Amino acid sequence: MTSSPRSGSESPATAPSRAYELYHPHIQRWIYERGWDRLRDVQERAAESIISGARDVILASATASGKTEAALLPICTALADLRDAGVDAGLGALYVSPLKALINDQYDRIVELCEPLDLPVHRWHGDAPASGKARVLRSPAGLLLITPESLEALFVRHGNRVRRIFGGLRYVVVDELHSFIGTERGAQLQSLLHRVELSAGRRVPRIALSATLGDLTAAAGYLRPGGAADVAVIASAEPGGEIRLQVRGYLEPASGNPTYASRRTLAQRTRGPAAMSRPTAPPSPTIFSGCFATPTTWSSPTPAPPSKCTPTCSTSGRRGPAYGPSSSPTTAACPRRSANTSRSGSRTRPRR
Repeated sequence: MTSSPRSGSESPATAPSRAYELYHPHIQRWIYERGWDRLRDVQERAAESIISGARDVILASATASGKTEAALLPICTALADLRDAGVDAGLGALYVSPLKALINDQYDRIVELCEPLDLPVHRWHGDAPASGKARVLRSPAGLLLITPESLEALFVRHGNRVRRIFGGLRYVVVDELHSFIGTERGAQLQSLLHRVELSAGRRVPRIALSATLGDLTAAAGYLRPGGAADVAVIASAEPGGEIRLQVRGYLEPASGNPTYASRRTLAQRTRGPAAMSRPTAPPSPTIFSGCFATPTTWSSPTPAPPSKCTPTCSTSGRRGPAYGPSSSPTTAACPRRSANTSRSGSRTRPRR
C-alpha cells in the first residue's frame, strides 16, 4: 500500500491543475460550465492514477468533498479516449453501491456528467425499470450502477451472458467501502468481484470510495486480497463542503391540549358518544327481502338461522321454508326471488 503525496507546496487556488489537463475536452468543458474555479484536492491527486489503470486506488476524504467526481471524471475520460480511438469497449465501468436509494440519488448526477461524452448510464436493482436491464443485456455499454445483490442475481439468471457483458470492462468502483469491510455482505462482494474478473478474463482496476476509514491498510487488503501492497491510497485532509440540515418536530399531547379537546367535543356532537368508542357486541341480524342474513365478517360465532321464513310471497300467496335441507344462511335463496324465475334460470315477469 502506498500513499499519494500532496501536490506541491502551492495553495490549491494558485497551483496549476495537472489533472484538468489530463481530462477529456468534453470533461473540461463540463467543469467550465459548472463554474468550478479549481479542482478539489482528492480530484487533483486521483486523476493520473485512475486514468493509467495500472493500480487499484482507494479515495478517502470527507463527506461532500467530491469523491464521486474524483473517480468518475478520470474514468469517463479513459472510456471516451477508447471510444475516440475506435475501440468498442462495451460496458466500461461497474459502479457497485450498497443502497438502492444511493444509486437513485446519484443517477441523475452521473447521467449529466456522461451525457456530453455520449456514454450511456444504466441502473440495475430491484426497483429499476425492466427496459433498462434489457438494454444492458442486449447491448452493454457505458456505466452500470448496481447493488451486490443485483450483481449476484445477474450471475444467477444470466450466467450465459456475463462474459459478453463484462468482456470489455475497464473499471470497478466500490462506493462506501467501509460498509462492506468485516461483514458477510462484504465477503459476498469480494467473491462477486473475483467472478467479474474471471468473466472479463483479466485483472480489472478497482476504485474504492469512503469517508470513514480508520485502518487504511485493512481497507487495501479488503479491496485487493493478497495484493494490498499494490493499492494506492489517496487520503485527503481537505474539509468537505457545507452540509445544511433542517430538523422539524411537531408535538401535540393527547391531554391538556385545547385543540385536541375541541376536536373530541365536536366529534361527540356530530356523531354521538358511541362513535368515540369501539362496539363490544356484534350487530344484530339484518332482514333482506323476508330472509335473515347475518353478517359473516364478525369474528364471534354466527347465530343459528331461523327454521322458516314467515313473510308471504306476493306472487304465489303461500308460505314456504326459507332454507332447504342443504341450504345455509349465507347461500339460501329467497322464496320471493325464486318465484319470479323459471326452470331454465331466466327471470320472468310476475303474474298479474
